[in-house]
Amino acid sequence: MKKIISFLLILTLCINVVSFSAFAQEEYKLTDEQMTLLTAIGMYDKNVQLSQEVTRGEFADMLVRSIFDEPEYLIAEEKAFNDVGVDSEYYAPVMLLKNLKVTLGDGNGNFKPNEKILANDAIVMAVRFLGYTKLAEKTGYIPFAAQKGISKGMQYSYEENLSLYNALILIFNVLDVDVSEQYPVDSTATFLKAYRTLNKIEGVVEDDGIINKYGLSEISKDEIVID
Repeated sequence: MKKIISFLLILTLCINVVSFSAFAQEEYKLTDEQMTLLTAIGMYDKNVQLSQEVTRGEFADMLVRSIFDEPEYLIAEEKAFNDVGVDSEYYAPVMLLKNLKVTLGDGNGNFKPNEKILANDAIVMAVRFLGYTKLAEKTGYIPFAAQKGISKGMQYSYEENLSLYNALILIFNVLDVDVSEQYPVDSTATFLKAYRTLNKIEGVVEDDGIINKYGLSEISKDEIVID
């Protein structure tokens, strides 16, 4: 009887592990809108596991590349941090973020680009990147990010390392969140519009350059018709 109970217990544990793994894979899924935008700006690669963890250097690079295609032209030739010299692959984005006071380092002159970044730390960087440092310091960065929609859709627990999935969600939100407080002449301002000169359009696609509801398309493949 004890052997049967032990076997059943082991079997139950195995089933739970398989179920948890399947759930973990299923929950890391981007929407079509997110995949389209992130692919367009070179952020999303369907062949990369969304569950993999992101380093501090990688996230700095993602954050900067979300709006700047060539950040190296925006910075001076000097060491960013003790561990991020001019020959570092992350020099350009880290230097830019340092100049913008998005990252302050570890207090000892280091950035630690190869260490995994915590999800909370990534959110703080995103909030500062959007220019909300003073407002966020009044209420706290994490509550402010939640209220503003900057961390909307992220799935993480306290003190958890940032997964690629959450990094991509955060980048999408950075581009899509309303920043009209900083652009008073534009009531629908987003970084997507301000830096990428792109506007979101909602409607039904009637012609995608290949086919339409009447048959073969009569427009070029780089055009689209939305009703």
